[in-house]
Amino acid sequence: NCTYDKDKSPGCPIFTLGQIVSMISPPQNFTELSIKGAVIVFNVQWNCNLDQYTENNCIPVYSVTREDAANSNYKGYNNRFSTYQYVSNGIQYRTLVKAYGIQYRTLVKAYGIQYRTL
Repeated sequence: NCTYDKDKSPGCPIFTLGQIVSMISPPQNFTELSIKGAVIVFNVQWNCNLDQYTENNCIPVYSVTREDAANSNYKGYNNRFSTYQYVSNGIQYRTLVKAYGIQYRTLVKAYGIQYRTL
């Protein structure tokens, strides 16, 4: 039961959506992103020396970037999809939905080094 805090619990991998958005540089408005949409990449970088492994020297480094262009006409995550229904007389109806939102992508990079003589 923890939530990520850079100083108090840097090894805790649980983030709120607001925390992730606040890590983006330049700062972003979560409400605006959720309405207009965005593509956010959450990067996790592990660099561990397994010869000197302790919990304190193998802590991931987190960074967040916005992948789409904030000033573009095609910003954010938006998707169109349709559903089809048939009524009793055989007529087919289609409902077209255009959905906006935040798309999160996670990228994990890990390096582990251990030296052994054979």
